[in-house]
Amino acid sequence: METGKSEELLEAEHYVDVIQHIQRYATHTLIKIAKVDSDFRRMHPKYKTLVPSFHDKIRRIRECIAVNQLFIRRIVEEKGAFMQPGIDYDSLFAREGPVNEERMSKIRSTLRQCYRDWSVEGAAEREQCYGPIIRELTRRYPTVESRAGVKVCCPGSGLGRLVWDLAHLGFTAQGNEFSYFMLLTSYVILNCLERPGEYTIYPFVDDCKNVLRTEDQFLAVRIPDVDVRDLPETAGFSMVAGDFLEMYGSQRNEWDVVATCFFIDTANNILHYLEVISRMLKVGGVWINFGPLLYHFSEMDREMSIELTWEELRSTFSTFGFHLEREETGLPATYTAHPFSMLKQTYSNVFSVCVKERDVDLDALYAEMQQKQQHSRQFAPRSPSAASPSPAPATAAAAAPSQPQQQQQTSNAASSYAAVAATVTTAPAPQFSAAAAASTSPMTDAH
Repeated sequence: METGKSEELLEAEHYVDVIQHIQRYATHTLIKIAKVDSDFRRMHPKYKTLVPSFHDKIRRIRECIAVNQLFIRRIVEEKGAFMQPGIDYDSLFAREGPVNEERMSKIRSTLRQCYRDWSVEGAAEREQCYGPIIRELTRRYPTVESRAGVKVCCPGSGLGRLVWDLAHLGFTAQGNEFSYFMLLTSYVILNCLERPGEYTIYPFVDDCKNVLRTEDQFLAVRIPDVDVRDLPETAGFSMVAGDFLEMYGSQRNEWDVVATCFFIDTANNILHYLEVISRMLKVGGVWINFGPLLYHFSEMDREMSIELTWEELRSTFSTFGFHLEREETGLPATYTAHPFSMLKQTYSNVFSVCVKERDVDLDALYAEMQQKQQHSRQFAPRSPSAASPSPAPATAAAAAPSQPQQQQQTSNAASSYAAVAATVTTAPAPQFSAAAAASTSPMTDAH
């Protein structure tokens, strides 16, 4: 923590920095396109004349960026949604820091997430990853009546489409997210838009690489593709803003279902995630998971990154009280991929369904294991070499079993936004509270 700055102030500074980067979307992207245009203009005329349509393409790109900026501006207009009381935000906004390229990439990523979650064109990707989860839940709860009051938690919910889909089916669904880019955008979509297709965006217009046809770059989508207010009276819909471990780490036996999609590999310590998921589920509750094991912190030198194979991970399920009821591997899915791109990254995913059979106290199990190891050392029979008058080999001490050391979970360079939970049931439009409480350190956006 910086000397003399409170945790709340550091959190507010981070939030302001996110807003300032969102505001820079058009300017920054136009500079990027200006480089593309400038490079073309520098060519010898004999080459330029071969592609006479290039300048018209650059003009269209700039126009589409301006259209995207309309939606960006709508997001910025709602910046007050996550401001904390008692902070002088005017003075913070008066200080503008340098452009961070990683932050700018998150804005472009957020636009593509809008395509994935809230457009007709993104339905194929949603079917790949959300489809198995939704089908498993509707199989277990086949009627709207059977879903009433069934509590489903969706950590790492991004822009909230899976959460909304489950609420639309009659479940009591809660999303959890900690990225301000995602939180602000989902807040606008779920609370501020009045009709389907209210905004048009061009999510891939700034990407000039691996484009097959010129028109592919100008793929336009309208968001949202549904009326977000169209929820049954029996449904519950809420969002919680904050770090998953901090928001749910103290909960016990509260949830019927935890549905994780492209989430568990965002942990510093994936086993800590499993411990919390087990604790928060009721006995008989279900954990449904879909996704790869990308391990988001794997190449960050200053961050812990526990990287287990799926085989290693599934071997721990019974320790956490889980019975692996269903498992499918090799399920393909893309993530915010242009449908016509010449380069696509396809994940080979695992889909698993685990039922919590019993409560588990991992700390007590660990203490019992230590006690047994200590007891076995105290009463172990003397080895034949111990009766020999000659001294024991220097390596004998190394043969004694070492005590496991607890891994201490490191947080993602920052902790929670405030817990933000507002259930949406019979309200005319989905809403979630934006009141922010104190957090322990400024949050980074890992998505």
